[in-house]
Amino acid sequence: MTRKEAAAKIRAMLAAGSAKREVFSTLCGQGVKDRVIAWLIASWADPERCRRNRLHVRILVGIMVVQLLLGIVAVNLLFSRNESLSGGFRLVVMASFVLLVLLFIWGFVTNRVGAYHAYIVLSVVQIAEQFAQQLKVSRFAVDDLLGYAIAIALVVYVFFIRNRLFPDFQLFGPRKVNGQYVFVERA
Repeated sequence: MTRKEAAAKIRAMLAAGSAKREVFSTLCGQGVKDRVIAWLIASWADPERCRRNRLHVRILVGIMVVQLLLGIVAVNLLFSRNESLSGGFRLVVMASFVLLVLLFIWGFVTNRVGAYHAYIVLSVVQIAEQFAQQLKVSRFAVDDLLGYAIAIALVVYVFFIRNRLFPDFQLFGPRKVNGQYVFVERA
């Protein structure tokens, strides 16, 4: 069995109401690694969980739209201050930024665990990079600290939503206890 076939069987079995543990035991040893099967099961978005957390996802999408608008303004300000950068480069940067934010929004709306993981990782890396640059300058203003607090709060909120929608993940992998994959069965 291939990974694609396993993913289709997992979706069908879980949608039919099978227990996650049962699906895992049924598909183990059929040509796909156990951790891949556990990942596919853990990344399945339970419709009941999605329904109960719809408000959180909508709030997150609203925040992302605000970030998109603020980012567009920031990119325009950056390029208006620096005349040496060409209009084509400006367009590429703007299109890349908009595409990235729209991909995150699409991932959040369609309940893709990868979107949550990517947002968390990219945000943590960006915060750490900005903090390191701030340390080189050795100047911290109140607005810098406020920016860090907001960015960290947003990462925590995204992690909170991810945990509510996909409780079978630890940090970024399927939950394991005593070497065995474990799954939350109730929504």
